[in-house]
Amino acid sequence: MNTSYIELAKKYIKKHYNEEIKEIERLETGLCHYVYDISFYERDNLVIRIASQESKNLIASGVYWLKYLSNLELPIPDLYHYNLEIDQPYMIISKLQGRDLAYVYDSLTGSEKEKLAREIVDIQTTISLLQPNDFFGYANKYHDETLQENTSWKQVIYDSIMKSKKLINQNNIFDSKYSDLLLAKLGKFDLYFSKIKPKAFLDDLTTKNVLLHQGKFTGIVDIDQVCFGDKIFHLALTKMALLAQESDTDYIDFMIEEYKLDKEELEILNFYVTVCCLGFMSELGQKFNKDEVISCHPDKINLLENIFLKHHNSTNIMKTDMMRYGDSCNDFYQDNLITEIIRLVKQGKEASVICAKAHKDMPFAYLAIKLYREKKFRNFKRDRVYHIGRIWDKRLLRAIKNKSTMGQLAERSSWVTNEFNTLETLYYLGVNVPKPLAYTEDAVIMEFLGSEDESSLLLKDTHLSLEQAKKVYDKIMEFIKIMLRNNIVHGDLSHYNILYHKNEPYIIDFPQAVNPAINPYAYDLLLRDVENICRYFSKYNIQSNPHLITQKMWSRAR
Repeated sequence: MNTSYIELAKKYIKKHYNEEIKEIERLETGLCHYVYDISFYERDNLVIRIASQESKNLIASGVYWLKYLSNLELPIPDLYHYNLEIDQPYMIISKLQGRDLAYVYDSLTGSEKEKLAREIVDIQTTISLLQPNDFFGYANKYHDETLQENTSWKQVIYDSIMKSKKLINQNNIFDSKYSDLLLAKLGKFDLYFSKIKPKAFLDDLTTKNVLLHQGKFTGIVDIDQVCFGDKIFHLALTKMALLAQESDTDYIDFMIEEYKLDKEELEILNFYVTVCCLGFMSELGQKFNKDEVISCHPDKINLLENIFLKHHNSTNIMKTDMMRYGDSCNDFYQDNLITEIIRLVKQGKEASVICAKAHKDMPFAYLAIKLYREKKFRNFKRDRVYHIGRIWDKRLLRAIKNKSTMGQLAERSSWVTNEFNTLETLYYLGVNVPKPLAYTEDAVIMEFLGSEDESSLLLKDTHLSLEQAKKVYDKIMEFIKIMLRNNIVHGDLSHYNILYHKNEPYIIDFPQAVNPAINPYAYDLLLRDVENICRYFSKYNIQSNPHLITQKMWSRAR
């Protein structure tokens, strides 16, 4: 630990606060500033950020952007004091509760990751509404003349690659071929880059600078610069950070879903991941503001090389998923169910959905393949609730509890078969669901609701007339009754998993469906389903009492 900076921190704090410091702790965040958490006996904690010799400009820009963004009602720290005129400038800010996302990510549930993704996307959307800048790149302020050479977003990406290449050549850990591969591929995206405008986004809201406490988002910190260019780059940097710590990337899938990225954007995301990976490579063997050189263990080197090559060799995220689930798709090819993969329809929650061209002998032109994720593939907070009555073998239940390989396979297979069987039952009962055709241990293939170029809209994205809304509401309630009479409760029903196809509602996503005859939580799950539907249709002024509706349904079905 750097004692001189601790003494500086104490000196600066005492200049503004005539109180005894209880404790001072170095926060190991970032590669630029020296950051300390200051606790007192009778005052809330404060944070002081002190610039190193190399980061003076960033302290000044941090002060600028905190002031500039303070009127946007963002969850950012309050700026109390600063001095930019001294050799080692500083700022003193309020302490936000929580830890960086990196430290708590693996303990978050799927729904917590999904909620966080929405909150961060909302923040980035707010930031994007700021006035565009004169130039592209990482701005210390508006009209930042240091960026005047950045007349395109491509220039920013090129400079990033070249900066990483320089450091890689210095640390002599990685082959320079990685930077050369990216430079050779850069021209492929000229048309895409030409469409990017210098719009604002926060590039460093990744697995750091995003704080959570007890699974809930509490705020963002360390806004030293605002980047002007392509917001998808922020997504790539976050994904790279998760891959580097060997975590799942469910959080990224939720953000992809929120941003509604198209095929071209998914491909550029993959390219950006390799650019960010090169940046991670360049940091190994460097010291920056750390007390020790950043470790370059052989396992870390291999991990980064594998991440780079996997994403560089994949033209888009869909193909990456196809490699992970190749066996299932091969089965569908061999069984003459599909002839061609068309496009990625959705990434999010427990699975990816892909549109495929059906074999000529199929009754449909296109089929949907639902591919369950390789790990942490489900998004249900209380998995045990849904499993009751589904898996009877005690050894399998024990294996699932212990998270063994056998248990993980059994659990995934349970979700898949449950979805297929439920769809099959409901289809023949006349409930509007996609017709299921076949399944493997990690995929279900079914009728695709939509066309080659366009999927049917989710109910949440549909604008109905009042007359249409009443018909759709009545239809959904009738489907819930039919399901209940046949011992099925959806368990996760909302406007997020109902499609509006040919003026009719179609219910999807049944892996968590439960049998009310044997599951003691079925009533609560049914009530939640009904509440979700009633809440959504209340915006059409359809008045309802979900508790009364649920009680009547339950009593008549029992």
